[in-house]
Amino acid sequence: MMIVGSSVFERTDGEQLYKLCLRLAKRFVIKEKHWNGFNVLHKDVGNIGALELGIKLYDKKRLSKSPKLVYLLQCDNYNPDDIPKDAFVVYQGTHGDRGAERANLILPGATYLEKAATYVSTAGRVDLTRVAATLPFLAKEDWEIIRALSEYLETPLPYDEIYDLRNRMCELAPYLINYDHIEPYGYENLLLKTYETDDVTVNNTNLTDNIDVISYF
Repeated sequence: MMIVGSSVFERTDGEQLYKLCLRLAKRFVIKEKHWNGFNVLHKDVGNIGALELGIKLYDKKRLSKSPKLVYLLQCDNYNPDDIPKDAFVVYQGTHGDRGAERANLILPGATYLEKAATYVSTAGRVDLTRVAATLPFLAKEDWEIIRALSEYLETPLPYDEIYDLRNRMCELAPYLINYDHIEPYGYENLLLKTYETDDVTVNNTNLTDNIDVISYF
């Protein structure tokens, strides 16, 4: 098995390192019919869920130079310089981390123990969680908060139950309701063919830890 942190591919020679990983995967046969031993471990799992649903991720080039409203949806890891000092910041989440510290309004969400949710593991397996703990005080599941906001803005979303939301999710990414099953993506072989004849050139800088400070709570 080979698991590579996504920060490795953010280097200037990231594409070259990715080519090298694909070649290693093929040479040592860690990818078979029912097994994919080469995985990329991402820093922000919410980004993966957004990509699965076709949601565009944060792009500084697309960002307005002076937004008046910033909505941090479970976002505790961001660049403070990207948020103007006079912007009104809404934080929806559970950690009470950097996003909550900057927020003008906090909408308390639910942790993974307090909601029925869909997750995709590093291996690509879709898992379904069930509520194991009661939500504290006025906290709500994330989709319920967004649904309530849409009603307040007089543009109500058509999701009154979690099942309505999952039906829509199925329309966007059908495999997300195929629980406890690893769905093959099918693009690995295409990438491998593309990179097989390319030269691989990596620079001589050392790999560094993405996390340089460990906090204990």
